[in-house]
This record gives sequence, C-alpha cells and structure tokens, in this order.
Amino acid sequence: SQLGFIPYAGINMDMIGRADLVRPSIFSWARNLFKGKQTNKIYYSHLPGCEAIDSICQLCNEEIELSLNGHNPYNNSTTQLLGDHQRFFYRGIPYVHFYDANHADLHTPRDKPRKINLKKAQKVSQLAMVIATNLANSTEKLQVNHYQWLEAYSDLISGDYRY
Repeated sequence: SQLGFIPYAGINMDMIGRADLVRPSIFSWARNLFKGKQTNKIYYSHLPGCEAIDSICQLCNEEIELSLNGHNPYNNSTTQLLGDHQRFFYRGIPYVHFYDANHADLHTPRDKPRKINLKKAQKVSQLAMVIATNLANSTEKLQVNHYQWLEAYSDLISGDYRY
C-alpha cells in the first residue's frame, strides 16, 4: 500500500439515496398504477468468507431500522464488484458495500435529483457511521475464511462468479 498500512475493513456506499419504489399489489394494481411508495430498502454485499461483517450490519441496523437486503435480484453478481470496494475484494480485506437497485434511468438525463430519498440516504449514512464506530472500537479483528474468499476470487477470474 502506498499509504504504508493495510486497511482493516472498508465501507462503500454507492447511490444510496435513490428512491426505491414499492410495486403495488395485484389487487390494487389498476388503482395505484405508477403510484409508488418510497421504502427504506437498501442492498448490501460483503467479502465472501467474512460472515461476521454481515452480523455486525444486522446488529447495528437495529438502531437505524433500514430494510437490509443482502441479495439484489436486479444486479448480477459481477456488477456488485464494479465499485470502490473492488480493491478490498481482490486483497481479501473485509468490506461492506451499500447500494440501491439499478433503475432504468440510471446515468441518463432522466435520472433527476428529485428522485433522491434524502431520509433514506441519511439513514444509510448513519448505519455506515455506527458500523465504522463499532469496528474502530472493537478489540477483535474480523475473521475471514480464506478458503471461501479464494473460491469466490477464482470463480471471478474464471467468469463464474455467483456470490
């Protein structure tokens, strides 16, 4: 590392304030077509083989009350590695990556600031701060199962990454 140290863990937040809309139920579909309701749902991923960070996220979220979802059906698994947390993955350093679902207007002129859910972005930022504080104050180092991490790493290299 050019900085002279190896990071203990990483926290990455990518487009965390996008207003995720709840699709209407089939019973109210006609009445509520195009009328969505904002949620506090946020997706996250972490280093394969470091299940402790998943537990820390869940525990810290008890104060924040976000709807954490560890699986995003709208993202394929390789998309989850296209971000600032990618370097942590390649080095086997624990990380948690918070992100929103991909949207049809992502990175287009239709992607407007009014679609940002500021309260959701604030809650995700609070969660990241609580996690960072807990990690910084912990006397125990996060454990990584390097066999699981190496399996995920080799699958990524071969193009068969499914985590």
